[in-house]
Amino acid sequence: MSTSPTPYLIDSHAHLDMLKSPVEEVLARAKEKSVQKIIHICTSSSLEAYSNTIVTINKYDNIFGAIAFHPQDADKFQNTKPLEKYFDNQKIIAVGECGLDFYRDWSDFNNQERLFRYTINVARELKKTLIVHNRCAGDKTLQIIKEERASEVGGVFHCYAEDAEYAKKIADLGFKVSFTGVVTFKNASKINEVISNIPIEQMLVETDCPFMAPEPFRGKECEPMHVYYVAEKIAEIKGISFNDACQIFTKNTEKLFGI
Repeated sequence: MSTSPTPYLIDSHAHLDMLKSPVEEVLARAKEKSVQKIIHICTSSSLEAYSNTIVTINKYDNIFGAIAFHPQDADKFQNTKPLEKYFDNQKIIAVGECGLDFYRDWSDFNNQERLFRYTINVARELKKTLIVHNRCAGDKTLQIIKEERASEVGGVFHCYAEDAEYAKKIADLGFKVSFTGVVTFKNASKINEVISNIPIEQMLVETDCPFMAPEPFRGKECEPMHVYYVAEKIAEIKGISFNDACQIFTKNTEKLFGI
């Protein structure tokens, strides 16, 4: 008699290089919570950090990588040529996170736009999925994605904070949305309403660790094991079993990134 495989989760957006704990310990705790794969996002402006990312993903079979210049570093941007060599590694599965952040005055907004457009074109040339950072820049982000034909590669809007109508617009362009531990917060009624009104087939789950640890871990360092609680909360909102939710999230993530 055959049995269905035990559902597992993927943390689709983690900054492992920012965690205090050794990777081995982080992976062990993640495994205890059925988190079997992690996508490590390296957005440092240091080339040493990108080299360290390659070392990490080569060492661990269940860790994959993504690299790009973060919008906060847009003022430092000249070109991405120093980074493109890292995409020769087949475990670098995405370009990101990249995008626009008009919430903080990290970098000149025009420089952010220039960098974002350039990065989309790099992703198209490399045929790599995009991981989009969008904070308080929804209209401009959507405009650039359309103008630069980002739908040719598709991707995900990580740490999603827009409404359900916006999610529909980007779904039509081949983009999914990803949710963090914010969904468990007591003041998360707005984002939870969005979850109620978009299909789970468009969703990924992430931690964005070490940031935004879910309840009941708020105030502590977030890490990949906590994606369990994100999935659990979304399953509750959607009114489906946790196992079914895990299977959908994993299928969505593996299909999007080709892992």
